[in-house]
Amino acid sequence: MGRAGDDRARRPEVSLRTGGSAREPCSMMDLSVPVVASRWGPRIMNAAWSSLIIGMLAGCQCGAPSDEPDGGSRGVAADAGGLDAGASDAGRPRKDCFAPDAGGTYFIFPIKDLPFGCTHFKGNLGSGNMDLASLNAGTIVEIDGDLTIQNGDRPLDLQGLESLERIRGRLFLSSLPLTSTSAMAKLKQVGSLQLLINYQLEDIDLPALELIERDFSVLDHDRLRTLAGLQRLRAVGGEFWVRSNPRLPRLEIDRFTSRVFIDGGVKIQ
Repeated sequence: MGRAGDDRARRPEVSLRTGGSAREPCSMMDLSVPVVASRWGPRIMNAAWSSLIIGMLAGCQCGAPSDEPDGGSRGVAADAGGLDAGASDAGRPRKDCFAPDAGGTYFIFPIKDLPFGCTHFKGNLGSGNMDLASLNAGTIVEIDGDLTIQNGDRPLDLQGLESLERIRGRLFLSSLPLTSTSAMAKLKQVGSLQLLINYQLEDIDLPALELIERDFSVLDHDRLRTLAGLQRLRAVGGEFWVRSNPRLPRLEIDRFTSRVFIDGGVKIQ
């Protein structure tokens, strides 16, 4: 999305940081693009900086891979609100837990089988159908892979995910009678966010979310009326795709895209 030329002189510098931390090794380097203060609004970086960062990220992959459509080909990495390796759970005992080896296939570990006290999950985590009765992941702070919750038939508000602050992969919420997302009030950063056919959802209420590194999709929601619950979101590193949300006003979409930096363009259907 284009920005006025006279804004370039006032645009803050984007910093790059090399040298990964002990708990977040990268194949090449750790890159960071701080989310700037709200007074800079969407003017986070110009196209030249964006191309440089995205090109470098193509060779650096942290956490578990995902088979999502965005494939990690675009995106920005940032310390969202000061969130970085080792800082999200400061003062809390850390307990890593791992998904079993799936032999290279895509595997979702059930939330109901999480070990007691797990704070950092390395792998893809999820729940569906009858498992939705208890999203007992109250100690989870960070997920290195995807979080997938789908296919429910009873009202759901995501209670049990209150401690979650970061998802390195995709947050995928689909085909749910989802009444609210506000239980994830501490979530600051996700790799990508995909919301599909959550037919009771009226607002995407993620009050702490500051960064979506790759794509953001909002598809097929009959009751969705507003995006006001994303008030702290500053950047989307991929595409923003909105489709078949009949009660979501175009003015609301325009208001959102005017204040959030979107690197991969906007698609409205």
